[in-house]
Amino acid sequence: GAVQLTSTTGSNKCPICGKSNGIHSAGEKAQRIAGGVVINPPHKYPWLVYIQSVIEGFSYSCGGQIINSRWVLTAAHCFYDGRDSGCNYIEEAEVHVGLHQSDFRDKKFLTGVTRIIQVKDFVEHQGFQCGISHDDDIGLLGLEEELDLFSIKQSEGIKAICLPKDDEGWFEGDQAVAAGWGATASKRSESTQKTMKVPQDVPSEVNIPIKRELCSTYKASWITDNMLCAGNHRKSKDACSGDSGGPLAVKNKNDTYVL
Repeated sequence: GAVQLTSTTGSNKCPICGKSNGIHSAGEKAQRIAGGVVINPPHKYPWLVYIQSVIEGFSYSCGGQIINSRWVLTAAHCFYDGRDSGCNYIEEAEVHVGLHQSDFRDKKFLTGVTRIIQVKDFVEHQGFQCGISHDDDIGLLGLEEELDLFSIKQSEGIKAICLPKDDEGWFEGDQAVAAGWGATASKRSESTQKTMKVPQDVPSEVNIPIKRELCSTYKASWITDNMLCAGNHRKSKDACSGDSGGPLAVKNKNDTYVL
């Protein structure tokens, strides 16, 4: 069925979406998103969220973005694990909103107006086929608690990103921004004796061009005409493990970020 994405607050006013906090900064060099820099200032992209899920007893992480007070957009494949068939379905998940710096190993939140909200609804695109195709890799997470996107107290760390209108969207050659806590560090579990990816403590960002021609360079059977490609492999700029589901956003003529 259809998912209602309009606000349930009863207000006729809509919160402002897609407005970044602060100007672009070169930031500190980062080893999370490949070729990226640490996001500076904190909460520069206040729609960015960290998602932690449990599948078959294992913990997984993905990125996502707030699209309104009740829903977070992510990738449908984040609802499944990557082991064996890769199609064991998600058991539970929580969304960290307003997060910037954290020690994920000990769950200590160091900065930010962080809230951890449980997920009550998992909705994947009806065309997504786990283990068969990467087309329609879109998922929605329904939050148990409604976000107050009008709150002055939270406005710096929690905002929604804009969804494109009919006359908006990405164009060939546009500069897009990818952001997330993508993991490059590994940690060996004492209980399972397996090496696991560990998210970085602070998120990173990278500016990458949207280039359709990049799709043909991958020579991968799972890339289809329904997808777009973005990145700069000559300069090793790209998203990384753990960034799945996070935003790839383009700034429009109104200085507003649109998915």
